[in-house]
Amino acid sequence: ILLIGVIVRMIVAYFAVMGAGLSRKERAFVALAWPSKATVQAALATAALEAVDKGDYGPEYREAAMIVFSLAVLSILTTAPIGAIFIRVSAPMLLKKKQQPGETIVMEANRT
Repeated sequence: ILLIGVIVRMIVAYFAVMGAGLSRKERAFVALAWPSKATVQAALATAALEAVDKGDYGPEYREAAMIVFSLAVLSILTTAPIGAIFIRVSAPMLLKKKQQPGETIVMEANRT
């Protein structure tokens, strides 16, 4: 299920930047780089446990809250490193460095 979610997020990320004037290679890079942040999972990892601890839900929900917490941590531990690898590997293939005299390096799409 996690893999299906990551694939769907990559497809959505690719199409989300269609009108931004990016090349196909730039959109592919965004699709590989965008979904791997795991920020939502990090924010939600403890939300269910906190709700149970505050008394919003009965103690019978504690096991379900632990499952939510475990899945969020698993998602973070798998998607974040995979995303970092995708960025590291795909950036040199999809983007090229262009340096202007006296300027810092600017990343732009490799249009060849």
